[in-house]
Amino acid sequence: MLSASNPGVYFNLWPGRMNGPNVSSTPVDKIINAGSPFIGYNGFKEGDEISGVYHNNGASIDATDMYPGTQICAMHTSNSLKGYGAIWTWKDNDTTGRVLGHTGHPEGSSSESKIKYITASMLLLADGLGRPDIKHQLVNNEPITMDKETADNDPLYTKIGDKQYHHFIIVLENPAKNVSIELDGEDGYDFHLFAAQDTLAFNYSGDYADSSSGADKILSIEDVVPACTLYVGVKLNTTVISNQDEVCFDRDLFTEYSGRPEVLNGIAYTITATWDITDINDLNQPGGIRNQFAVNMIGKTVHIRVGKSSPQSLRIFDARGRLCWNAKMSESVECYTWQPQSAGMYLIRIQSGKDILTRRFTVTK
Repeated sequence: MLSASNPGVYFNLWPGRMNGPNVSSTPVDKIINAGSPFIGYNGFKEGDEISGVYHNNGASIDATDMYPGTQICAMHTSNSLKGYGAIWTWKDNDTTGRVLGHTGHPEGSSSESKIKYITASMLLLADGLGRPDIKHQLVNNEPITMDKETADNDPLYTKIGDKQYHHFIIVLENPAKNVSIELDGEDGYDFHLFAAQDTLAFNYSGDYADSSSGADKILSIEDVVPACTLYVGVKLNTTVISNQDEVCFDRDLFTEYSGRPEVLNGIAYTITATWDITDINDLNQPGGIRNQFAVNMIGKTVHIRVGKSSPQSLRIFDARGRLCWNAKMSESVECYTWQPQSAGMYLIRIQSGKDILTRRFTVTK
């Protein structure tokens, strides 16, 4: 992204270029254009106006000459900026985050329309989180060691940093039993280990988890695991202490770290998975939930079919792990309905006996 104040500075956040006339210290009006990604966020509709957004020399974007994939969220409607994009967004692919460019300054305003405007930006950015890369597919009884330095330029085997996740998969083409996932971490650090069926494993979505203290972890799954993709998440929970609350904009004052600063350069570990193949007739499917489960979007309503499996719980989380809905369960209900408040990625978690089923789904505008 080009710096408005210094056209020679290129930050590599967005491959396009900003331009347009400079307008300084002036309130500028905006309008939500047709096809804007803001539509549906905070109740925004096509044609909604946001008046008097402070503008101070911010560069703009020519809506007729944009980098491929760029989307305009709002257009300028006043002054010499009329016809230029006021906000735009771009996302390279599913594994990258979303970039969003603002030309004005709605932040800090008490105006309801400006608060909606900046909040829609934040919600759109949050829904544009990149899908994490998978480091490796774990092969039965073949350890993977993550011990490379960043300078080695080998991210598939680089150490894990503080509060980071590394993701792996186990592809079970047939039901398996005696599944064991072992993590041997560098001594003196706290690692967490998670596993989930058919969805990325985090602390909030893991069907199986060990978040106790210590570097060494073993997840032993006693139940028969059906044919599926088993996702494994590794998290380094040890972190640093910073004095950033005391840091001001004085160029001579920098953040200082204490505690375990070595985690900033990564900590090594080895992960190994083992399992035995079992006969499909041994598969434990309480109530047949896996055969009956389906999720569909009809209009603005999510329909979750559970059939006659009578699960004990059904919960929906958003992409940040926040509980959005905890269904009131009934043995007579075969299809539950839920109306999301906004677009984005969600996770359904259903429990039936010892069987836990998780599925991700996306709600579009």
